[in-house]
Amino acid sequence: MSEKFQLERANTNDIPLLKNLVAAYWREIEVNFRPPELKKITLLNLESSLRFNYPNYETEFNINKTDFVYLAKLENIIVGFVSYRIDKESNELFIYDLMVKNEFSGKGFGSELIEFAINEAKNENISKIGLWVDDINTKAEGLYKKYNFVFQDYSKLQWYNEEGEVILETTSEYMTKTDIQK
Repeated sequence: MSEKFQLERANTNDIPLLKNLVAAYWREIEVNFRPPELKKITLLNLESSLRFNYPNYETEFNINKTDFVYLAKLENIIVGFVSYRIDKESNELFIYDLMVKNEFSGKGFGSELIEFAINEAKNENISKIGLWVDDINTKAEGLYKKYNFVFQDYSKLQWYNEEGEVILETTSEYMTKTDIQK
């Protein structure tokens, strides 16, 4: 089990830090998971690809009354974060991102973050949690399955360069958990 970390709600001043964590995640995916023939997203075009795929990239972390971002800190070091939206109409908590820095991976921090999100859903009487996970991220998929998330659907994603050309296609799986209140 991991050492206990502190959770701190992020604010707009944390957006540059969050962007760096997301960029580090994509660099890790690129280096550790993609086969050589698919390593098409370079560090130079990563940000432009993110900008094309997420037009509001500079303000992607919409921190307000329905969107939440919590930083996981261990002795003032950011080890990861979870971001999610609560939608009362659909009775769903949707996790946008759940990331743990590579050097802290495998130490239980991901489990603690997912348990935090589950508890938030319980506290809000939410009946469903949904998320997307890249099919190549088998470690995260295993974590979600451990907490009874089940596969529902998949989507093909396309990543673009600055000229708008597709440079990579990936698959993401939509998983849900509906046994929240148990």
